[in-house]
Amino acid sequence: MAQVVLNDVRKEFGPTVAVRDFTVTVQDGEFVTFVGPSGCGKTTSLRLVAGFIEPTTGSVHIGQRVVSDPAQRIFVPPEERKVGMVFQSYAVWPHMTVFDNVAYPLKIKKLPRDELARRVEEALALVKMPELADRYPHQLSGGQQQRVALARALVMSPEVLLLDEPLSNLDAKLRERMRLELKDLQRATMVTIIFVTHDQLEAMVMSDRVVVMHEGAIQQIGTPSEIYRQPANRFVADFVGVANFIEVQRQDGGVVPLNAPGTVLPLSPPPDLPGKQLCLMAIEYIVVLDGQSLRVKAEPHEDFALGETVYLTLRKCHFFV
Repeated sequence: MAQVVLNDVRKEFGPTVAVRDFTVTVQDGEFVTFVGPSGCGKTTSLRLVAGFIEPTTGSVHIGQRVVSDPAQRIFVPPEERKVGMVFQSYAVWPHMTVFDNVAYPLKIKKLPRDELARRVEEALALVKMPELADRYPHQLSGGQQQRVALARALVMSPEVLLLDEPLSNLDAKLRERMRLELKDLQRATMVTIIFVTHDQLEAMVMSDRVVVMHEGAIQQIGTPSEIYRQPANRFVADFVGVANFIEVQRQDGGVVPLNAPGTVLPLSPPPDLPGKQLCLMAIEYIVVLDGQSLRVKAEPHEDFALGETVYLTLRKCHFFV
């Protein structure tokens, strides 16, 4: 596996600046998500790592190698970067079986038949599809086709796995299940993953760290908890969470909403808070109860770590026949 470093990367398409001042280090074995609205530069950033495009300035490092640096005239082509990539469309060939789809990159490398078969079987086992090797794509569900694309990326034993909105074509229920399966896959392989999505929930649920982007620039980098609890600016707070924004001014005993000057809220913002905006937010956790996943609302002051034991209180229930 490998560390990925983008150092002061900028990408221009003619007069348009797609990515600017982009600096981030993805640690070996880390799951990092680039998230932001459409057109913010997240897919461009991913393609810069993959080598499908070159930066205008700045450098990209994978492991100990510089793979892109225009100043030094260095550019390593995609096939030599030891990365695997899964696209939004999956790009599964309809005329090939599942086995042949996954085996295709190994055939290009002219691997011996026995080794090829072994690695394909291992990749299909990782994505829980060993029994479907002889099927064709039209015989598979959308989620199964996505697993084929994942297996094809993993079969080359990549140092880095790049995922460009791979869940966006799935229905809501399947998306939720695949989020958990992707995390399980990452824990099993310990591959470094860079994931691109415009879905805030996906980013917060799956990631070790999140890179929030807007208009080609990084707005904040942090753990999901840091991003949610301590947004760097109003854009991050509004994009990542469901927030209420109340314009206030400081006053003894609290703050006063500008649209309700007679009302004093007994709240004490940090003394170094720049500006007069107050953001109130709630937090949602996934809690596993005897093998069943439950969505749980928590108070803003409650902070739980992944894997921590918690206690649940049922405040209101509905019963069905």
